[in-house]
Amino acid sequence: MERVFYATTDDRWLYRESDGNTYDAYLLAHEALKAGAAVREVVNTVGQQLYANRKYVIYRTGVMFDTSSLGPNALITEAILSVVPEGKMVTYPETNFTIVLVPGDDLHTPMTVDDYGLLYSAVVDLGSRDTGYYRLYEPFEIFLNFNGIDAINKTGLTKFGIRSNRDISALAPLAGNHVEFYGGRAPQDLRPRLILRYEPGEEPPPPPPSGPISGWWWGLFGLAGLLLLANKQKKKRKPQGRK
Repeated sequence: MERVFYATTDDRWLYRESDGNTYDAYLLAHEALKAGAAVREVVNTVGQQLYANRKYVIYRTGVMFDTSSLGPNALITEAILSVVPEGKMVTYPETNFTIVLVPGDDLHTPMTVDDYGLLYSAVVDLGSRDTGYYRLYEPFEIFLNFNGIDAINKTGLTKFGIRSNRDISALAPLAGNHVEFYGGRAPQDLRPRLILRYEPGEEPPPPPPSGPISGWWWGLFGLAGLLLLANKQKKKRKPQGRK
């Protein structure tokens, strides 16, 4: 079966600006513990930028879905994160970059400036796609890999961080190198979607009742079963006649 989950409003896009245009200045911004701001807007940004004032800016973001209704026994066979692009800035001489989903379990709800530093250490690829396929207002789909599917919380909130592969690799931008997409505060048809194909799975049998009274009843039923079994075995025995 297939279900679609829409992003919550807990996302923010985080950015940090450097104090200069040297690579050391870039690294200080890149490795900072906090963002300069956690922006709450309809559109989120991910990637990097070198502005005309010769300052670097790094953008990181996240996305969250309430997937608690799946249940612990759901067997997920395929998962897709779909976002609607709103803007793209990939300026010569740079090439397209890769949008990477990374673990987001530790992200705050809603996101805060502290999540910028948390995302710095999130580098495991849960699913990725090159921005060469990024077309404005056309759904941009990222298929989750095995690790990505395993990161889906079947009984709670699923959280993903989103970074540029160049950010992860600490490659300073030469110009504009970021994209924008609609976030959790956009109208529903524009919000990020998590598309899951899965099998519900079987519900486990209920545990036996607990407590002194229920234990007494279970003991009584067990004794009755033993007596019934003994009676059946007795009837099966044939009487032996005299020779």
